[in-house]
Amino acid sequence: MMVSGDSHAFVARPEKALLDLVYLSPRGDSLEYILELRLQNFDSFDALKLLEIAQRTGSAKLMRAAERVAKLITEEGNR
Repeated sequence: MMVSGDSHAFVARPEKALLDLVYLSPRGDSLEYILELRLQNFDSFDALKLLEIAQRTGSAKLMRAAERVAKLITEEGNR
């Protein structure tokens, strides 16, 4: 939660924000869509947390997207 004066706001973790975007986007789980996002700073993403959040939703679409992004994170880490 962020606080500024008397205001409070919840800020989503990068993993949750990404899954929200995927959920709301038609074909958001496609590899083409995910690559079009041009995701950066994979060091701020936790692949296991991403998969855990997706699994908790029970959504096949979010699981496909999480698996694809986790693979990208792993590949980026191996470079």
